[in-house]
Formats: sequence, structure tokens, C-alpha cells
Amino acid sequence: MKLMKSCVLAAVAAAALCARADVSKFDSRIAADTAMASADGMVWIDAAKLPMESKVCPETETPYGRIPAAFAEKVPESVRWMGHNSTGHYFFLETDSSKIGVRWECEQKSHQDPYIPRQGMYGVDIYVRGAEGWRFVKNGRLGSVVDEATGKAAAWDETRADLSGSGVRQVLVYLPIRANLKWVRIGVASGSKLAPASHAGGRTKPVVHYGTSLVHGGCASRPGLMFTALAARALDVPYVNLGFSGSARLEIEMADVMAVSDAALYVVDTAWNCDEKIIRERAKPFLERLHSLRPDVPILLCEGPEASGFRFGPNEALKGVYEEMKSAGALDGKLHYLPCDGMLPTDGEATHDYIHPNDYGSVQMGRVFAKRMSELL
Repeated sequence: MKLMKSCVLAAVAAAALCARADVSKFDSRIAADTAMASADGMVWIDAAKLPMESKVCPETETPYGRIPAAFAEKVPESVRWMGHNSTGHYFFLETDSSKIGVRWECEQKSHQDPYIPRQGMYGVDIYVRGAEGWRFVKNGRLGSVVDEATGKAAAWDETRADLSGSGVRQVLVYLPIRANLKWVRIGVASGSKLAPASHAGGRTKPVVHYGTSLVHGGCASRPGLMFTALAARALDVPYVNLGFSGSARLEIEMADVMAVSDAALYVVDTAWNCDEKIIRERAKPFLERLHSLRPDVPILLCEGPEASGFRFGPNEALKGVYEEMKSAGALDGKLHYLPCDGMLPTDGEATHDYIHPNDYGSVQMGRVFAKRMSELL
């Protein structure tokens, strides 16, 4: 009885704390964001029917997953598990609608990640291209929709953005950083057009980027601020994200997964998940396997960023492997290298924990990666 009473008191205290923390009653903008209406003249399209250039191939294990179904049983368990995350996925569209909306439902959205805010973990981003390039216009608010049938918070979420100007505009809709999605719908004004967009110069082959928790979104506050997303917008090229937190360890099967996509460039960015022994044993066979499967595609081997300003062992081991392979012809000239110099500012403000970039660090990393990749594309 005492235990039950203490549990009730704890629940009441928690509810009171949440009430005190809710500032929406004092902030009209937050209140508006958390009281969003439904339908009103919008047409909603099942996004699973839209092309998604951010997938390594169309036949993934789940509609918004990242591992090809044919490799689901071959990759490490952790990679398969994280492969269900919608990390790095986006829709690249064009529309003449005056507004665009996104509805989406995550399998769960209550997990508290020590690195990524819930809005980044489970939220969406909308960007619109204008005369000066891509511009962020809206982030999806969690728990913002009321189910009209029940009057309670809906299981799904929704966000909308007004699109200024007129005519056809290009739009990017980024999906959540680390959510498993049940479904997604894209909304446009009734009578409007919605179609896949094209990249400048007709680029259709993607950059395929295999890497660690940094590639997996740590620690961007929202999907459009992942450094991979920033680089992709700067390059105006399709981009496939194969980031797996703590699990980018150069298993040979992952070379096979990367090679499923006939890419414009492969990025191998695993240093932070590998010790010196793993790098010395696995890096060369991994790179040789990838090259044998796609001999015409350049490969960019990357060091891990060092915000502390000190060199660390895996980077030294990686550099040694690269130098050895370079002296032997470096995969017919297709192997290239990105040192960590300049990846992150060393002023102490660019990371969450001296490893994972915050938004400030992501912007710098996006610039460094885009500059090097532009030289190879």
C-alpha cells in the first residue's frame, strides 16, 4: 500500500513538473505549433510511392530502411538493427503548391538519446530552394496533432510550410535522424503538382557514405543539419547515408552493401569505430573488395575529426594503410584520402563531447567534406 501511494505521489509530482515546464501558455508561437489543424484543402500522397534517391537500392528491408533486403541476414546484427532508421533519407521534389506538409508516424518517439534531441531523432525538416540556394523553412513538431475522432493527441505528427513566391519550386523533405518509420505522407494544396526533382547537370549517381555515429547523425539538432546533409546540398548530388553508431567496423559485407549502388563516389569514414588492429587487418581488404566490385568509382578514405587538436591512434594507422596502398598504385588511382585537418574547429565549441559535432561543428564538417568531394565528382 505504501509503495502504491509513493508511486501515485511520484506521478503527480512528475505531472506538476511537466505543467511548470510547459511555456506554451506564455508563448503564442509555441502554442500555435502545438495546436495544428488537419485537412483543409490539402491532398496527401503516400510517400512510399515516391522515388527516394537516398536509398542504396529500392529493395530495402523496410520502406524507409537503409539495408538492402538481400543483405539483411549477412550484415552484423547492430547494422541490421540500425538499418531500420531513416537516417539521411529525404525526398527531393518539385511542386507549384503554395504550401507543403508532412505527416509521419514513428514506431516510438519517447526514447531519450544522450546525444540527439528528440526533435532531431523523430522530427522532419523542410527546405526550399530559392535564388540564393537552399533555405530551411520548417521543422516538424512532435505531438502537435489532435485526432479529430477522439479529441486526443494523434499517434502521428504533422507539419506544414508556406512556400513564398509562385511557380515550380524545389523542395527537400528530410526524414528523422534515428527513427523507425511506420509511414510518411506528403501534402500539397489541392490541384497542385508534385514530382521528383532533378539535380544540376543531370547528376543521378549518388555519393554513398559509410561511417560511424557522426555519419549516423550525432549530434545534429535536426535532420537538415547533419554534416552529410549539408555536404549534399552544397554539392547538389544524390546522397546515401550508411552511418551506424558504434558499428562501422569495416566488415567485408559492408563493402558489398556499398557496391549495390552504382555510385559517383564511395566515402569510407569509419576511423572512430575502429582501433589500430582492426584498421591494419581490415582496411586494405575492404577497400580492395569495394574497388573490385566497382572499379570505375573513386573511393575517399577519411580520417576521424579531432576537435581536441591531438592525433589519435586509428588515424595514424589509417594513414599508414593509405600510404602503403598509394605506393602500390592506390587501386588504379581510384583511392583518395581526407585528413582530419580543419574538419572541426579546435576552439572547444564545435562538439557535444570532443567527438560528435554539434550544429556548429556539423557546418564546418559539411564544408570540408563538400570541398574534397567536389574535387572527385
